[in-house]
Amino acid sequence: MVCAVIDESVLRRSVGGHEVRIGQLKHMQHLARLRSTTIQVLPMACEDHSALEGPFILLTPGGGQQLAYLEVRSTNRLVTDAEEVRIPAARYGSIRGQALSPHEPLALIEELLGER
Repeated sequence: MVCAVIDESVLRRSVGGHEVRIGQLKHMQHLARLRSTTIQVLPMACEDHSALEGPFILLTPGGGQQLAYLEVRSTNRLVTDAEEVRIPAARYGSIRGQALSPHEPLALIEELLGER
């Protein structure tokens, strides 16, 4: 199961040209329709949000404790201490609360693809 929150600017910015962007949007559209994937979009209108500190990944291995992988500036770090993992886990909860509902990204992606 994958749950992701993506900044809206990532969907709107063209990196690699128009064809690459369309391919990326179509792939995101496909992923958004999968039952095992939840995609939310953090709107550009949300100026002050918990994702400003940089990207991170929360991992919960089967039967194990939650881990965090942080990418802060030029430093990448795997956090295994449960007390330290609580901080990015709380940030993730806040970010999800600020993001569009899980049903809205598909409509946004379709709009960006010109299908709506």
